[in-house]
This record gives sequence, C-alpha cells and structure tokens, in this order.
Amino acid sequence: MIQIKRIYDDSSEDDGDRVLIDRLWPRGVAKDDEKLDEWCGAVARSDELREWFRKDVDGRWQQFGDKYSEELRAVDDELECLARMV
Repeated sequence: MIQIKRIYDDSSEDDGDRVLIDRLWPRGVAKDDEKLDEWCGAVARSDELREWFRKDVDGRWQQFGDKYSEELRAVDDELECLARMV
C-alpha cells in the first residue's frame, strides 16, 4: 500500500519505507532529522513542467499527465527502484 504524506508531517511507526519525491530538498528540513529511506528527485516533475502547469491548472490537467508521463519514461531506472519497494 502506498501512503502520501508531506515531509513536514511527523513520521510514525506505521509509515513503512519513506521516499521523498522532489527535485530539491525542502526548506527548513534538516537532512539528518528526517527518517527517509530514499530520495528520488529524478521522479519528480521538472521545474519547467511545474511552471507551465501552474499557469492554467484546470485547463492543462490532461496535458500535464501526458507530459509528466513522457518525463517519467526518461527515468525508468528510478521508477523500477520504487516499484521494487512496493
């Protein structure tokens, strides 16, 4: 089962493996303080895609999915690593 939590939320014993999916380390979070098993920045959407999407969130949702899928195909190794964790 996959659960989604913000990195700013407290960790708990029933979290299981914790993976950060973000290109940049979050502000105000010390790397030593977080209980993370993996940091998979390459799997996060690109900055260019994020900026493009936020200009019209409602109107670009379908296109966003297609474009993000294209980006994910380019990082197949990282996706396989995540798939093995599930």
